[in-house]
Amino acid sequence: MSATITIAVERADTDEVRQLLLERDTYFDHLYAREDRVPTSVNVDGSDTAFFAVRNAGHLVGCGALIRREGYGELKRFFVREAFRGSGLGRRLLETIEDHARRNGCQLLRLETGILEPAAIAM
Repeated sequence: MSATITIAVERADTDEVRQLLLERDTYFDHLYAREDRVPTSVNVDGSDTAFFAVRNAGHLVGCGALIRREGYGELKRFFVREAFRGSGLGRRLLETIEDHARRNGCQLLRLETGILEPAAIAM
């Protein structure tokens, strides 16, 4: 599978990305009660943000964003479609974002995650 996988910074304002983020939100709606979720609007298309797309043979299968904050980078909107979970794509995405952050002078990254996401906690 790895021969067809690409991870690159892309625009986040496409229908394809919006569909993936909607899929992500639906996934989290099933994990957490609405009152347990902190609804925040994250502009993954802002000038302070790098949006990373994970593609398999050209098809969008995952994503993540790095938002530059004062003194650190915040990881947001991480998601890998269910059919690709357990394949190491989340780890590869994280490593790609870490490399990008280092090259751009960011020494600290933060990821907030929920207690029902053991894979995210492990990363």
